[in-house]
Amino acid sequence: HPELDELFNTLHNAGGNDTLTIRIDSPGGMLSELYRFKALIVEKFYDRCTTILDPAGASAGALTFTYGDKRIVYEHSWAMFHDWSGGVWGKASDIEKSLTFRRELFKKTFKNDLKEFFTEEEIENMFKGQEFWLDAKELCERKIATHVITKGKTITAEEYLKQFIEEPKKEPKPKKPVAKKKQ
Repeated sequence: HPELDELFNTLHNAGGNDTLTIRIDSPGGMLSELYRFKALIVEKFYDRCTTILDPAGASAGALTFTYGDKRIVYEHSWAMFHDWSGGVWGKASDIEKSLTFRRELFKKTFKNDLKEFFTEEEIENMFKGQEFWLDAKELCERKIATHVITKGKTITAEEYLKQFIEEPKKEPKPKKPVAKKKQ
């Protein structure tokens, strides 16, 4: 993709004080592009990258979102995480080798990238075909989203989640038994 090559080359010329903001609305993408973004963020924008789900990221788009240091969602944002999709071609022996290599590389990388957001069991279930569709609240609960844009301002995920906490109902005080008068 010549346009992406040009974008990455430009971003690799960033200075040490430059920041990167990535607005994501993606049904997914290629693993090679995903890992190019990850390498760029780690090399040039470490601790200076903001990702915004505007409004959604699935597959590689969802993973790209997790690479931001500040990860912002809107109340209507969503993400979907799952095992990779793809294809290989060539001689049967080449296909088998390529698939095995890519599968193991992805598993190792995926486990490392998502270990703070998903349990080991959930990640293993992704490799078995389970998809995780998460709305803004769930993204905040899992600490995937760090901030939410709502009502014209950006608040922390913790502040956003407070609206979902139910106030405990106060139990009525038990009435003191009234002594009956003996007649």
